[in-house]
Amino acid sequence: MAEIDDGHRRNKAGTKLDPKLRKQVIASFPPIVTGAASPSRGVEFSVTAEMRVADMTQVLQEKRVFSPNAYMAEEEDVEPVTCAFARADIPKRRDVRFVVRPIDCWGNKGAAIASPWRRFPA
Repeated sequence: MAEIDDGHRRNKAGTKLDPKLRKQVIASFPPIVTGAASPSRGVEFSVTAEMRVADMTQVLQEKRVFSPNAYMAEEEDVEPVTCAFARADIPKRRDVRFVVRPIDCWGNKGAAIASPWRRFPA
């Protein structure tokens, strides 16, 4: 997980890119290939940002991303997969984590991995 100043958003009218850079939180993780840990290759990934509220976990946002080499052979799918969340969408001074779940080409979901809980400063 890393915070960067990158990425543009559209202006309020939605007609062109706003030239101002925006802060983003980048979640990165290795691609899932067929092997001992998984019976099938993860082609698509569900990445959720979760917030801990008392004894419950609330989903803030869910995004779907592909591996950058998803359409190549498994041996070439070695680059990390990244998913960007706008920093403005992540609450300040709250416990937040990112959970990644692989999805194979038939839509079957695999076991999730989660980052440690992290508190973003104000």
